[in-house]
Amino acid sequence: VTVRGYLDNATTNSLPVELTTRIAPLGFADRVIECTTTVQAGPGKSEFILKPADYPALKMEHPHLWWPVGYGKANLYKLTVTARVHGKPGGKASSLMGVRSVETSINQYGGREWRINGRTIRITGGAWVPDMLLSWSAQRYRDEIRLLAEGNHTLVRVNGCAITPPDCCFDAGDHEGVLVWEDFPRTSSASVMPRSDLDLLLSNTKDSLERMRGHASIIIWCGSNE
Repeated sequence: VTVRGYLDNATTNSLPVELTTRIAPLGFADRVIECTTTVQAGPGKSEFILKPADYPALKMEHPHLWWPVGYGKANLYKLTVTARVHGKPGGKASSLMGVRSVETSINQYGGREWRINGRTIRITGGAWVPDMLLSWSAQRYRDEIRLLAEGNHTLVRVNGCAITPPDCCFDAGDHEGVLVWEDFPRTSSASVMPRSDLDLLLSNTKDSLERMRGHASIIIWCGSNE
């Protein structure tokens, strides 16, 4: 497991930050992984990347795989990173993660196949428009995804004419095993885009990828609506 994140140092000096990474199974029995190391955090915002090649403790042996609805359990692990500076708490961040592989190819009939953990998945589902009026609660998003899972929808395409859904939506996809095709928020009717809008789109794309890249449910990103 490669752990990647950011540190915010409000001082004007470089500080040694002790990072403790913990990966624990959520609701099933498996080994708990812990890794502690010290990195230097310069003033302002800095990125850290912990790779298994440098930190062997981060190597997962025979993990419980994450599967889409109808193909197995959507097993999740809780990843927690704790920061300490000079022995004092400096911050903590947690997220859920699933272990799975994604492959896609064109088959002999000209159709696109998707494979999760090496197994071909029957894609069923449809397009879905999130809350453009920003009035839905987190529970509403969870209920929407739960209903998709109960209807045996293996994949939902998030329409790009609306907003990028909040984290609770993708968290629900991770829990329920619903695969996500995520459109970037841009209408397909805008064939010509001013430079200022393009810069904004690229900035939004970068922020979206960094925010949501850890979700096991997301398997494809589309450049814009449709």
